[in-house]
Amino acid sequence: MFYIIVSKDFHRFILEGLDQQESHIAFMKHSLPSNRKIIKEWPLGWIREVQKRRYIYKRTSFEIFFIDGSSLFFNFPNGGLEEALQLLVKMRKIECYNMIYYGSFEPKKILEKSFLTKKWMNYEISNFEYLMQLNTLAGRSYRDMTQYPVFPWIFCDFSSTAIDVNDPQYYRDLSKTMGAMGSKERIQTFLDRYQNYDPFNPVPQFHFGSHYSSPAIILQYLIRLAPYTQGAIQLQSGKFDLPDR
Repeated sequence: MFYIIVSKDFHRFILEGLDQQESHIAFMKHSLPSNRKIIKEWPLGWIREVQKRRYIYKRTSFEIFFIDGSSLFFNFPNGGLEEALQLLVKMRKIECYNMIYYGSFEPKKILEKSFLTKKWMNYEISNFEYLMQLNTLAGRSYRDMTQYPVFPWIFCDFSSTAIDVNDPQYYRDLSKTMGAMGSKERIQTFLDRYQNYDPFNPVPQFHFGSHYSSPAIILQYLIRLAPYTQGAIQLQSGKFDLPDR
C-alpha cells in the first residue's frame, strides 16, 4: 500500500509492505516486508512542471518534473488523479512557486501557450530540446518503457557516400507513417496481412505485428545500463538472450 501526502512544504511518498511479482507492470519482482516503510519527500518548491500521462493505455497518471531535471511518475488506478492535480495547481502561487502552469494540462494548449515551436524556429532551443519537449507533451517518458521517448529518422538514403542536405530527394517524406515508407512490395505486404485476416482469430485485424518502440526493444538497446540489464535478463527467462541472435 502506498500513500501520497501533500503538506504545506513537502510532497511525501510512503510505501508500506509490497510483494510485486513479474507482470506487464513490472519486469522484475521485488518485495518489502510488512513491518518496513519507504518514506521519501520532496520540497514543493522543487516542482517545475506537472503533466498528465497514460499508463497501460489508461489516463490515470501524471509525471512531476523537478528543477534539477529529475521526475516522478505516479499512477492512480482507483481514481484521485484530478483531485491531486487541482491541489497542486491551488498551491502553485505560494508552496509550488517554481511550477510552470499554462492554465491547462492538455498537451495541445501547452504547446500553443509555451511558444515551443517558435522558440525552436528562432534557434532559442536545440533540435534535441525541441524533440524531447514534443516527446514529453505526447506522453512519452523515461519512467515508462511502454512509452519511451523516440526520435524520427529524416533521411531516406543510407547507401550514398555523400549527401546533399539541400536536396529534398535525400529526405524522408514526413507526411507518411513509417509503415507507409519503402517499396510498393513492402507496403502491399502489410495491406495483404490486414485484408487476409482470419475471421475466426480472436486477435483484431492489424497491419503491423510490432511497434518501433516497445519494452523489449528498449531493454535490448540499453542492456549494458542498469537496471535495464536485469530487466533484459528477466525478459529472456534468466539469460542474456539467445547466443545466435
